[in-house]
Amino acid sequence: MTSFCGMFKKKSLGYKFADHLEKLIVKMSQSSLKVHRQIVLHYWSIGVREAREIYAKTKIPLRTIQRNLKRLRESGSIERKKGSGRPKKISPVEARAIGQWVRRNNRISLRTMAIELETQYKKKLAHATIYRHLKEKSYQSSVPTPTPMITEEQRIVRLGWALRHQNDDWKRTFFVDETAFSLFRNTIRVWHKAGSRPTRKLPKNRQKVMAWGGFSIQGRAPLYTFTKIMDSSLYIEILKENLLPTARRMFGNRWRLVQDNDPKHKSKKTTEFLNQQKFEVLDWPANSPDLNPMENLINIVKNNVEKRKPANIEDLKRMMTEEWESITEQTLINLVNSMQQRCMLCIKAKGERIKY
Repeated sequence: MTSFCGMFKKKSLGYKFADHLEKLIVKMSQSSLKVHRQIVLHYWSIGVREAREIYAKTKIPLRTIQRNLKRLRESGSIERKKGSGRPKKISPVEARAIGQWVRRNNRISLRTMAIELETQYKKKLAHATIYRHLKEKSYQSSVPTPTPMITEEQRIVRLGWALRHQNDDWKRTFFVDETAFSLFRNTIRVWHKAGSRPTRKLPKNRQKVMAWGGFSIQGRAPLYTFTKIMDSSLYIEILKENLLPTARRMFGNRWRLVQDNDPKHKSKKTTEFLNQQKFEVLDWPANSPDLNPMENLINIVKNNVEKRKPANIEDLKRMMTEEWESITEQTLINLVNSMQQRCMLCIKAKGERIKY
């Protein structure tokens, strides 16, 4: 093929076409049938009509050249005739019926569709045939992703919140939350050969470490890890020791706090403490983790820790802190800048859950 590249004359091909064809041939160690057809068509267009002559110059399989030359003589085209080859087992009428069944009842089984086809169209088809057809039409069978249910009242509140804050400047906002890290988490996908899905032994009672964290567009607060139950007193202590020094260093007193509606965040004791501060506490709609970028940051850290396979609680704590501190500045910027889009998507969804 290398010698073939050198034999092209750009004047006869045109500079653009010659450059394009040369790049294709250099990149592909084995030319595809589509490229073979284009090369044969080129030689046909400049008057070379003998298969062996084209073969000598290109080393394309002789049978491929002969087949394409025959098509050019018979129809003037190198394209495969429409409808040639093995006919599909599923006719257009049956395909429409399958599409209607799936759209009307997305829980319908392959077995039920096979029975309906045999009953209505006297066509007996294997389940695998129907499955392949649906796959060709971009359908796939999946268990719906679980998501917290939003009540009508919550939906209205979410919509109103998004409308009020869609044009906010989020650059002076600190997002905080707490979560549990499991020692034996099992959520990372792994590659394996078909039929040999790997197993991972997990204890019945998995050990956990709790963590509190916070971030803004300018950086993150230190990760605080603990194993005892968090109450209002502990939450206030964390805010005093971890949040306030970091936020004041970044913004002075002109910033606002985003926290969810966890009972310890909304308790009388916590509310009194927050009311004594000079920063603003942003109102937050109930049942709205999809609007909070802190949820995304927590998932990033959890996945990174899981990939490192901590062996014990001390490993887990160390890796949690290391992964938290390794989060890039650009990641934090992207998460904060996503807030306007989250609001817009929530408005578009009329307060329903958004994909974030």
